[in-house]
Amino acid sequence: MKLSSFLTSFVVIATLPLLAPVSTQAALLASDNATNAAYAGPTWTTSTNGGTGFGAWSFSTSGSGGSFIGSTGQGTNSFGVFAGGNSGNTSRADRAFTGALSNNQTFSVNVGHTSNITTGGEVGINLLSGSSVVFTIKFVGGGSTWTQNNGGTDFGISQNFAANTSLAFSFTLVSGATKNYNYSLGSASGTNFFGSGAGDWTNITSARFFSNGQGGGENFGLNNLIIVPEPATAGLLGMAAIGMVGIFRRRR
Repeated sequence: MKLSSFLTSFVVIATLPLLAPVSTQAALLASDNATNAAYAGPTWTTSTNGGTGFGAWSFSTSGSGGSFIGSTGQGTNSFGVFAGGNSGNTSRADRAFTGALSNNQTFSVNVGHTSNITTGGEVGINLLSGSSVVFTIKFVGGGSTWTQNNGGTDFGISQNFAANTSLAFSFTLVSGATKNYNYSLGSASGTNFFGSGAGDWTNITSARFFSNGQGGGENFGLNNLIIVPEPATAGLLGMAAIGMVGIFRRRR
């Protein structure tokens, strides 16, 4: 078999998994950051939808809560939410996925907060199934470490207070049916954790970034939102490559 014929056959066979129909439930490969052209101005509203693969942003505020693009606790040229220092001030920025996370898909984002969080105030991330929160990771003012809640009660994790520091967060749905997941935030991580709440983990459809009573002049920043597909596609390509190499060797 000629090398050119082999390469042609390999490309066709290896590409087939990519051409297979994708489940309508699975979230698409997605990425976005605050430097994308959609946010030039800067403009970050419900009418902006930068990057690729995500659904639209939506916002909810009360009191002195608000949102902006600029220098935040995460870094320069990032998205930021803020809220004054009492429980009546809140700001939420929700980012819809184009479908629910499927098993072995990962959502990741970089986050960071400024120097002060009023005692009892909080900043953090929710993952939602429709309008129901199924996972929360947050820092509460007055504490020393971040906390997590997977549907039961809050519990501490090993990521300490770190002002004006970009922290990489990632969440991988290992099995929605049994609510298993992996996560990391800075120095904290967990493997094969089990969600304890009654929420629908097979239908995680958006992420929420929030600042509740954080304090005047303070903010919670985020950037570099990414959803990557399950590794099955890469595995199928690898299997196709191994198979075709074997065929090529036999035919020689």
